[in-house]
Amino acid sequence: MDILQKLKNNQRRIGLTGGIASGKTTITNYIRKYTKHKHMKLRDYYKNQELHNCLIFACVRKPLNRLVSLYFSPHRFLKKDLNTNKFIFPKNIEFDIDEFKNLVKRTPSCLQMLSFPPLNGFIPIDLKLIRTENLNKDCEKIMKINLHQSRNISPFSEEAKVARENTKVKSIIENSHHQNDQLFFYG
Repeated sequence: MDILQKLKNNQRRIGLTGGIASGKTTITNYIRKYTKHKHMKLRDYYKNQELHNCLIFACVRKPLNRLVSLYFSPHRFLKKDLNTNKFIFPKNIEFDIDEFKNLVKRTPSCLQMLSFPPLNGFIPIDLKLIRTENLNKDCEKIMKINLHQSRNISPFSEEAKVARENTKVKSIIENSHHQNDQLFFYG
């Protein structure tokens, strides 16, 4: 049985990267109905009363890995050739430390994505966390499903590896609001 079918057979679930599943309807219908954009904040989902009784889970990732991955995310560099109407990826990307620093400043932390500021930073006690470093194990434990598929692999994985090893990159993150994610989710 594939993952999609297992999700359909289980109770409703909200995945905070934009996926919602239910036994009564298709995942696509739920995504269209409740997800306005990818990486919505939990408080935006909670505006929908119908979702309050759902199992809520969120994927968290170590700040260094998350932010470097975001920097090298293909969507940031994808261009459309107006002559051919085709999408083009650059063959390589030059890492710009100042651009990275700005990305870190303007990107909300996982804690910011999951908290309710009007309630003093409240995070729901029944929120289930899935750490990307333990994706298979956490999905089995929390969602009762086995993942047997590869993860997204960036075409810029070598560039990302070099950036993750850069002491300036580490320092930018350690001195940002993202350091709280490291402390809260990874101790």
